Order: sequence, then structure tokens, then C-alpha cells
Amino acid sequence: MKMKFIITITLAGILSTASAQSTGTSADAADTPLGLMAELVDIKYMAESFMVRRIAEGSKDPKDVAEYNKVRRQMDRIIFQLMADMKRCNSISIYRKLDRTYRKNNLSDTATQPNSKRATNYHRQLQNAHSDAKTAFETKTSKTVPFTEIIEAVMGVLEFGWTMFTDIEEMKGKKVDGLSALLDKMRLSSVPDLMKAAEVKKPE
Repeated sequence: MKMKFIITITLAGILSTASAQSTGTSADAADTPLGLMAELVDIKYMAESFMVRRIAEGSKDPKDVAEYNKVRRQMDRIIFQLMADMKRCNSISIYRKLDRTYRKNNLSDTATQPNSKRATNYHRQLQNAHSDAKTAFETKTSKTVPFTEIIEAVMGVLEFGWTMFTDIEEMKGKKVDGLSALLDKMRLSSVPDLMKAAEVKKPE
């Protein structure tokens, strides 16, 4: 039940972020704090939707790719280390500490402060990634974008949600493995993969 709750929160985060962008409303202002997964979705969505949009526009600006890969590297460092820490300790306690923190305050809220040193280190790195993503991508995106276009741009983010329930059922009783599988899906896609996705969506 715990895992299914996390999945539900994750999907809610995707849809609420998309809805906020489609109306030109700041996602941070519109969203109630939901937890760690929702914060990871926000960063993934912000970065990938921008990059897909730029690819669809035919942009060849190397700065776009460099900024995207910078945030992607930051997120990989955080997610891989979080997965390694859970595996090493055979415990999801560090995830729970971060999740509790982000159910009280959004990542961008200056009042956000975890209650352990290890969680605080993760929090600082997540804040840096979130801030860099907002600076590089959110300010360059149109304030009002059709909801259907937003969903189309990040369909890859939504698609994994339909497989989560099956994946988690197969890992029943294995909390570390289950959470690691979800966290791995929160990593940013590579630029070549996004280019392939954008190519598939082009009309013939």
C-alpha cells in the first residue's frame, strides 16, 4: 500500500505540474507539497519538456544541450547515490526523511529543512538542481502553453506510470528494490533519446 501511495503521489505531481504550466501558473505556487517523488517529477518535467520543445523547433543551440546535460548530471548524482545508500543500508529511511520534508514544504521553499545531516546534504543538492532547472528552462518557456501540447511533449514521463503498478507488485516486500525502480524512472532522458521521441511524434 505504501508503494502504491507513492505511485499515486508521483502521477498526481505530473498532472498538477502540467496543469499549472498550461494555465501559466507557477507550479511551485499552485502545488500543495506532496513528497520527494513529486519534486523529482517537477525537475524532470521542467527539463524534458523544454528540451523536447527545442528539438521540435529545430534548435541547434549547443547552450540548450549543455544546460540540459548539466541538470541531468546533477540529478543522476543525486538519484544514483540515494539508490546506493538505500541498498547499502538495506533501508529506505533516508528516502522517508526526505519524503517527510517535502510533504511539509516544496523544494523551492526557503523554510524547507530536513532534520538530519545526510538528508540536508541531499536537500542542498536537490535545491541546486531545481534552481538551475528553473533558471535554464522555466524562464525560457512560454507562460501559457496548451495542456494537450504539454502532455504530448512529456508523454514519456507519463507512460512509465502505467507500468509502475505491475513493477511494484512483482517487487512486493522489497521496499529498497521497489523504490530504486521508481527513482531510476525519475532520471532525465538522454538528449539522443529525446530526439528519437520527438522524431516519432512528427506527423508523416
